[in-house]
Amino acid sequence: MMLGGGQENGCRSGTENLPAIVGLGVAADLARNERAAEVARLSPLRDRLLEGLLERVAGARLTGARGAGRLPHHASVVVSGVKADAVLLELDMRGIAASSGSACNLTTGEPSHVLLAIGCAREEVEGSLCFTLGRWTTPAEVDVVLDALPGVVNRLRRLASR
Repeated sequence: MMLGGGQENGCRSGTENLPAIVGLGVAADLARNERAAEVARLSPLRDRLLEGLLERVAGARLTGARGAGRLPHHASVVVSGVKADAVLLELDMRGIAASSGSACNLTTGEPSHVLLAIGCAREEVEGSLCFTLGRWTTPAEVDVVLDALPGVVNRLRRLASR
């Protein structure tokens, strides 16, 4: 319980956020009703993205399982020789949203203990990239990432070697 205003004998302040509660219910219904179709749609997109990244970006390595053992919307790789922050900035300037590392380690700045535990070198962890596909992700958007990322990585590696 949170202590707060005068409502409910001082135990909780404010009014319940009914629109958000209804929205959560609608989202849960959509997830339940469309799960199978979305898994079938997203899995091939994810696999295409991962295979394309591994083929086109030298030094890229998959993190986690391949195929059915992986979440259908999650594509994660580590790329040696670059810092993820620089890659993410350049991708963002091209309209591509991605992330790096782990939300659990965001405030500490420490590398992901999970990536280290699965055998990634510290240098690789510094280049961890995660792409999340969603309900509106299209094959064309996967192509945009596959076209942009190799050039970004190559450019940053050249700059780092100077």
